[in-house]
Amino acid sequence: MSKGNTATATIATPLPRARFARFDTKAIIGGVFFGIVMVLVLQITDRADVALTGGSFLIFGGISWAGIMGVSTLLCRQPGGVIAGLIQGVLAIVTGASPLAPTFPIVNAAGSLAYSVVASRLSMNSWIHHVLAQAAGNIVGNLLVAVGLFYILHLPVEIIILSSGVTAVVSIIGGTLLTKLVSDAVAKSGVLD
Repeated sequence: MSKGNTATATIATPLPRARFARFDTKAIIGGVFFGIVMVLVLQITDRADVALTGGSFLIFGGISWAGIMGVSTLLCRQPGGVIAGLIQGVLAIVTGASPLAPTFPIVNAAGSLAYSVVASRLSMNSWIHHVLAQAAGNIVGNLLVAVGLFYILHLPVEIIILSSGVTAVVSIIGGTLLTKLVSDAVAKSGVLD
């Protein structure tokens, strides 16, 4: 072999196959960190949704929630994903971020758990795997938000179906993009090695 100019390709190392649970300190602290990030981001996006739609369409909050929920759950597994969601949910209640805030701890925990169930069975190296995991988390989460729309905001069922459906579709797309791009960057960086 010659010692001339050789080009080497950098290949992103895939994330390790997802496990459902991780109980190491890095995962628990990561869950707390992502919870704080989720609080900061959703304090802004939830209020934007309330200002624009009265809280009945959670588009900005939904996309932000889906992305952070996906990343925190994929990287920290469980209970890290649930910890992140509970921190955000409780602080949303305390700060009055949204009229639906009382549902957020349950929505966040259930969405993260649904995401984990799917992610733990897939390699999470392809776009379709991220779409499927986001679909699970968002469908479960938006079904629970629909309950809040009915009992807290007393919206008509037709509006609830429209709101939850639109929010779920937009959040699956946005959450998939955010989660895939961030998880690929994390895998490439080697920070999880």
